[in-house]
Amino acid sequence: DVLERLSAADRKRVEHVEKLRESLQRDPSSGRPLFQPHTGRAPLAGGSRAGARPPQLPIGDFLHGLGDHQAGQRRERAARDQAEHAQEAAQSKVNVKSNSMVSKMKRRMIRKLFESLDV
Repeated sequence: DVLERLSAADRKRVEHVEKLRESLQRDPSSGRPLFQPHTGRAPLAGGSRAGARPPQLPIGDFLHGLGDHQAGQRRERAARDQAEHAQEAAQSKVNVKSNSMVSKMKRRMIRKLFESLDV
């Protein structure tokens, strides 16, 4: 009878300790398991999307490759912008009004030149 009471008390104590351990594994304010953050969304570069890191590739290699890829895109964009600027610079910026002004000035200069020759 004494042994049964001792074993029952020991079982109660073990159950109580287990219950305490389980309660210490959860955040008391939210009830969520400790050390498991809640982000609210999946990673932007994760999953089966293009550009996702293969599981066997170390993160450092992945990030280095990602930086190289972005640097290449920046270089392409800069070259494209430079070509556009060069094309814009090569284009004529003369409109109809400035053409008529230049032609009037030429006529005036030629008339003055002929007038000075006649004298």
